[in-house]
Amino acid sequence: MKNLWPIIFFLLISLFLKAQMITNRDSLKQVIATTKEDTSKINALWNLGFSYAFVHQDSAILYANEGLELSKKANYVLGEAHSSMVLNMALTLQGNYTNALQYGFNYLSIGEKLRDS
Repeated sequence: MKNLWPIIFFLLISLFLKAQMITNRDSLKQVIATTKEDTSKINALWNLGFSYAFVHQDSAILYANEGLELSKKANYVLGEAHSSMVLNMALTLQGNYTNALQYGFNYLSIGEKLRDS
């Protein structure tokens, strides 16, 4: 019985963290739905994409692409960098290495311009 407590503790923590992630996603979706097209919406889009990157790459790509388009439209370079990073991660995990490299190099280029590595 003594050996089961760490396992039970780990499972409870895992469930708690998963519930927090779902709540975070719901909050980000609400921000996206209610905010006009500005940096707040762009930040919510790439953050939502990042939260999906390791579990649902298709959703991550969808949100990050929207964030990238809005970033270019608003001339928000940091949003463009973050969206490119999420696209790089999601496409790599999906196995689309050619496009992932393209977004990775875009992210690197913007980072060098901003001197933010």
